[in-house]
Amino acid sequence: MGNTITTIASLSQIIGPEHPLKDHPLQDGILKEVINDTRLPRMSADPLKDALRAASGLPTMAAAPSAVQIAAGQRAMKPFTAPTPESLRSAGPMLPKEEMKQHDTPAALEEGYVRLRMRVTNDQIRVVGVQNVEGPLAQPDSFVGEHAYEVSLDSKRLSVEGITDLGIRRSFARPGQHEHHIAELPTFEFNVRVPRNSLPDGALNRLNVTLYRFPDAGRKPIAATGLLRDSVARQAKIIANIQGMRSEHIDSTAVDQLKRVFPNAKLLQ
Repeated sequence: MGNTITTIASLSQIIGPEHPLKDHPLQDGILKEVINDTRLPRMSADPLKDALRAASGLPTMAAAPSAVQIAAGQRAMKPFTAPTPESLRSAGPMLPKEEMKQHDTPAALEEGYVRLRMRVTNDQIRVVGVQNVEGPLAQPDSFVGEHAYEVSLDSKRLSVEGITDLGIRRSFARPGQHEHHIAELPTFEFNVRVPRNSLPDGALNRLNVTLYRFPDAGRKPIAATGLLRDSVARQAKIIANIQGMRSEHIDSTAVDQLKRVFPNAKLLQ
């Protein structure tokens, strides 16, 4: 059975004179085609929407879609509801609480170490750089090299590390020769590493740093206790030494770095 539709002269009577489609050149043809098509269902309360859907080949929606049938044992997904600005403002953090926790900076620094950049010139040693480094500092039980440093506080050893090829410069061998040319440098630098938890702010004035030179580069054991000079360093030569770190031992470029690492430290003149 065909539709019972009141004939409308033009599409402009549906959409009104101010609608953007009121002057569409095909508006009358679209409307007549929809009205005369008896295969279409009855128009809904919004004839404009049905007319446009019919012209584009989309089915009309005369009635609301029926609810989806959920089989036994299945779970239906809850319908999506767009959040309101008020609910977003009052909502808690989206990340888990454990991931939102900040790292405990003081504890991380206690497990790390302080790296001192040392410069030696004419047997005089100075600190030219200070930096905190995260992560534990491994304490070796031996070292290799002709040089080694030892850091102690109140006659207690804090760290020992061997250094290879310190204070020398090696060049490539000349054509036809197999030996490298080695030249001693008047000024050289090396790193000293000390566990952060062994350096309270008031310890710098009692901190000792000693640089040794050994007669050979072989492996040398480190005793479990005691200072290095009391064991394998007896035959070594002291190249440079700081007995109590004072202002005269700190280069001007490292003063600000030292204050950041040890904010409460007071160096003696």
